[in-house]
Amino acid sequence: MTEQRESPAALAYAPGAVVRQYHDATRLRYDDATITDVHDNGALDVIGADGQPYGWSRNFCEVIRPAPAGEPTPVTKKTAANATHRLFCQHVCRWTKTYTMPCHVLKEMPDGRRKVLVFGDRHWKNREHVSRVRYVEADRLEQVTTDAQ
Repeated sequence: MTEQRESPAALAYAPGAVVRQYHDATRLRYDDATITDVHDNGALDVIGADGQPYGWSRNFCEVIRPAPAGEPTPVTKKTAANATHRLFCQHVCRWTKTYTMPCHVLKEMPDGRRKVLVFGDRHWKNREHVSRVRYVEADRLEQVTTDAQ
């Protein structure tokens, strides 16, 4: 009776590992995500950098950072309540309204802009469940400071 072992590459696909999925053959455009569950058929449940859950295939992505040893780290969903930055915005019509929106910085682009996940819809209240990915200039962002600091 022979014992079947998974290859070292298959072992890297574990909850907590970070995987990268490329969008084209040039490998310039990609998305990173954290694995939350691995299925026997090669399917991966992941949480993207935007905090949203996705289903990926092991055939179309590669592990860029293995899962940490020991207890798997819980994946925290990005929300308006735990936002790390504020985006300064202006609504201009007959008047000008300046306001901020909670956001998470997802990536720094080569040209200096930031890819951010923004929560809310203009300055309206009770719209924090709406989220969109935007590319903004770095000077429009401010890091949120907590009272503990």
